[in-house]
Amino acid sequence: MKKITKLAFFACTAAGLFFTSCSSHNEEKSEGEVTNDIAKDVNKDMLEGQKQTDAKHIVEIYGGSMCEVALGEQAAAKASTKSVKDVANMMVTDHKEMNQKIRDLAANEQITLQTDISDDAKNEIADLGKKTGKDYDKEFIDKAIKKHKDAISTAEDLAENGYNDQIKSFFAGALPALKHHLAMAEEAKAMLDK
Repeated sequence: MKKITKLAFFACTAAGLFFTSCSSHNEEKSEGEVTNDIAKDVNKDMLEGQKQTDAKHIVEIYGGSMCEVALGEQAAAKASTKSVKDVANMMVTDHKEMNQKIRDLAANEQITLQTDISDDAKNEIADLGKKTGKDYDKEFIDKAIKKHKDAISTAEDLAENGYNDQIKSFFAGALPALKHHLAMAEEAKAMLDK
């Protein structure tokens, strides 16, 4: 009974947050879209303690991973060097797979995730898209390195301090791929800097 009450509360809260968001924010948002802020608010209202903290980090890491896919798709088409295209293609493939696994984890843990990357991330990708040649490649790789360092830090925290074994295990398992991406991006940066 408690679970049904919580689910009903969640549905009402999510609907309320959605309609409040639509009326007070950009009306171009599509119906049913859940922004980073909405996801964080719903999780804050629905979850408690360490699970609430984990949910906040999972929303952040998921948003970053979705951004990595979008950046990677752009770079796969725009990059001028093979090493950068290789990093971009690897990011797209691996992060799409990781995103599905994060969605599955979130569903199991009753954590609400955003449905798209943030407007800031979209603007960042659009600005990067204005660059060409080696300038584009260097900025893309710098962004990939920074984003992967951030993701690794968050994943390490979740792997060590996560709310339960499922969260800990998931992020411990994600770390090798994230660290591999970072190593590949750093290697590509070294080649660009020559």
